[in-house]
Amino acid sequence: NTQAVTSLCLRTFYKTVNYVPKAAKKFHLGISGFLEEFANFNDFTGFLTQQRPEAAAAGYNFTVQSIAGGLNTQSDPGTEANLDVQTVGGISYPIPFTYYTTKGSPPFKPDVNTPTNSNEPYELEYNYLLSLPDDEMPKVLSTSYGDDEQTVPRAYAERVCNYIMALGARGVSTLYSSGDNGVGAKGTCVSNGVFRANGTRTFLPVFPASCPYATTVGGTQNFNPEIAVDGDLPGFYSGGGFSYLFPTPDYQKDVVKKYVASLGDKYKGLYNASGRAYPDVSAQASRYVIQIGGEDQLIYGTSASCPTFSSIVGLLNDDRISKGLPSLGFLNPLIYSKWLGTPALNDITQGSSVGCNTSGFPAEVGWDAVTGAGTPNFLELQKRLPSN
Repeated sequence: NTQAVTSLCLRTFYKTVNYVPKAAKKFHLGISGFLEEFANFNDFTGFLTQQRPEAAAAGYNFTVQSIAGGLNTQSDPGTEANLDVQTVGGISYPIPFTYYTTKGSPPFKPDVNTPTNSNEPYELEYNYLLSLPDDEMPKVLSTSYGDDEQTVPRAYAERVCNYIMALGARGVSTLYSSGDNGVGAKGTCVSNGVFRANGTRTFLPVFPASCPYATTVGGTQNFNPEIAVDGDLPGFYSGGGFSYLFPTPDYQKDVVKKYVASLGDKYKGLYNASGRAYPDVSAQASRYVIQIGGEDQLIYGTSASCPTFSSIVGLLNDDRISKGLPSLGFLNPLIYSKWLGTPALNDITQGSSVGCNTSGFPAEVGWDAVTGAGTPNFLELQKRLPSN
């Protein structure tokens, strides 16, 4: 059904539908909540009643952890929060998961796209998580938030990225949405003076998607073939690009060099060809059916693809933990060295990251700056998990 995407549709398409988690009592997953986005318990149960009735019958629900006074007010269900918990619960059942709700705002520098501070206090959340013993940390953390990189002060971005590195080293796979504006929202693609001269035309990379220790998830639509999101909702295109702040990491240098060479002089001067490139992977990002305030709604965005890919990583961790192996932690070296170019990831070759009044970066054979290395095939990913 291409009119709407359900949990069963995702589980069937990405081949998790017959997998039964075996280690659900031994670990949990995590979802980041910011900006007073509240995840609703009743909507979650209503969603499960429709889409995973066996989970609803078992009383499956999520737990909430407040950080720095973060709330989860039940009278005000948030679209983002509900999308995250319902997507993760629909795919991951019966693995437990926690909604980490964090209050506050970080340091900030305005730009045309974000004139007032709506950035997220990542540092507060990561400080809290890193204070926990290993067995209390989530093994996967899904974060469907991001900001124009140029609005995040350099010192703060570097600090947050180092926290993301530390989470990965302690066994937490951190995944982030790549954004919904392609290479940048139309009419906002000018520098605010942080990385380039003020007023210069530029593509707008997104942070934390641009952190080299983050695993960043782009968006796709349709099924035969699956393509990069192509304006299914007006103005919505899978975010992708190149960091001004972080250099290209070694694990992706070869594929990024090849991709940049294929672009030639196209967009020269609008992006940093030697920057960390994203996304790393992608997943369906269009027409998700979720419940908000007791009513079904169709939702679009890499805010949907991120929890979908995160849930599949959770199932891969379940497989490992059930065998006495450690969680996967930082995923990117594995993605680029073992999964890219194999049946583990479905290569997406159509579509582009439209934005900034351009057609954006194109999807191509192999890695590209709109869908990364592709979308997941759980059974093939399972076969290619490390043996230690």
